[in-house]
Amino acid sequence: MNAAVGDIDRLLALIISMAMALLVIVFHALAVALISIRYERWISGRHPIERLADTLWVIVVLVTPLIGMHVLDNYILGGFLYLIGAVDDLQDGFNMAIYSYTTLGDQKLGQNNFWRAFAPMAALSGFFTFAWTSAVLLRFLNKIYNKDALHPKSGPP
Repeated sequence: MNAAVGDIDRLLALIISMAMALLVIVFHALAVALISIRYERWISGRHPIERLADTLWVIVVLVTPLIGMHVLDNYILGGFLYLIGAVDDLQDGFNMAIYSYTTLGDQKLGQNNFWRAFAPMAALSGFFTFAWTSAVLLRFLNKIYNKDALHPKSGPP
């Protein structure tokens, strides 16, 4: 009977951890959309000679909010760890979350096996959000360096 309760507890912890990972991914999706819309407006119509300046501005205008978004992703995860009592303060939760988010998720939450599914789910959300961020960054760098995208040819293709 105890083994069954343990299995149910582990399943519940896995479901809750998956929900937290999904929350981070949804937050990330909304933030990427807002950043992309703002940057899309800024980059449209730029002259090719401005590409170097545009590339430098990508660091300031696009990468900075993307990094900030990843930090917020981890404060969401860290806040969750703090709320469930897995860590003593929010900063410890953030540190544990960012470690899990950027690795294979092999960090253990103390002696409590109930939340051991958290680290792999945080790693999974990190994998998706980093891939998504990379795709957005590459999309805009491609726009900067793709002359045809900036100044389309007139006439039929």
